[in-house]
Amino acid sequence: MNSREPEDWINQFGADGERYSYPESLNRVGFFEDFFDGKQQVSMFWRVVNRSLSKAA
Repeated sequence: MNSREPEDWINQFGADGERYSYPESLNRVGFFEDFFDGKQQVSMFWRVVNRSLSKAA
């Protein structure tokens, strides 16, 4: 684990050992599928979350 990551992020591991780590708001099943499908509401939500994550970096 990376000590620079927020403690409230959710960490999961895939079948091949790949690690997924996201804030709870991005951990919803289908979030990234909806984002890459170009769903407007999800894209707008991502912009807000991404802005917040960028400020924290």
